[in-house]
Amino acid sequence: MSISLADTEQWRRMHRNCAVDGSFRSLEQARFVANVHCGHGPGCKQYLSASAYIFGSSED
Repeated sequence: MSISLADTEQWRRMHRNCAVDGSFRSLEQARFVANVHCGHGPGCKQYLSASAYIFGSSED
């Protein structure tokens, strides 16, 4: 899948708040969000939500 610059900008806006759980439409989106939020610490709900989505996708 090819990810456009417009996609990444939209994902940045949708997932900018670390205090809110994230919701994802694709594995690529979850990976992007996890990468952006990876250094934010254990209180970052965006990172935790993205990680859970990625882990859940890997079990299929």
